Amino acid sequence: MLLHYRKKPDEMRSQAKTIIGCIENSNKYASDADRVADMVMILFAGHGTTAHSLAWIFFELARNQKEATRLREALSGKDDTRAQQLLKDVLREGMRLRPVYATVAVRTLGRDWHVKGKNMVLPKGACIIFPSSLLTRDGVEKAEEFEPMRWKLHPDKTFLSFSSGAHNCAGKSLALAEITWVLSRLCARYQFEVVDEGTPEYCVFWKCKGALLRCQKA
Repeated sequence: MLLHYRKKPDEMRSQAKTIIGCIENSNKYASDADRVADMVMILFAGHGTTAHSLAWIFFELARNQKEATRLREALSGKDDTRAQQLLKDVLREGMRLRPVYATVAVRTLGRDWHVKGKNMVLPKGACIIFPSSLLTRDGVEKAEEFEPMRWKLHPDKTFLSFSSGAHNCAGKSLALAEITWVLSRLCARYQFEVVDEGTPEYCVFWKCKGALLRCQKA
């Protein structure tokens, strides 16, 4: 990717203000390997997974016009704090209801793990898989419904959408920034409605095959 970019004529590279160009010209990288690592992260965090999360959130807002109207009115109002909080709640609820991956993380235990409240011990060396679609529904009332307002009651709750700890998603900040930016711009100006709900399926990502939305100015 980097080598291909460098083969372009100098005038093309100097005129185009691209992310790859910024990475190539930055003196903060110790090596090209570090540059390529960031490029790959942007492709994964800023393209596939982010696009799928956005698609699902728009889909749920289109199915739930009351929530869409509440968000649009907040974004068009003068209370920035309320708008930011509601935008955050919509984002979290969309990612809770429609996690991109089937599993958010796979970990190998470094010690025996005693499961709290159960007579069970997970042995050291065991491979633990966290299924996203179950984790985001466990202990949640009306778990299959899109209800952003539920986060007002549990503002600190998390479903590990980006995993956690030292090995969490490296692109978390970028993904959240992109989703928030796109949602705030489009939801403030446009109204979405479902034309065809399609068929949900898992193929690397959880996507809705054949889904179709109609967009018009609000």
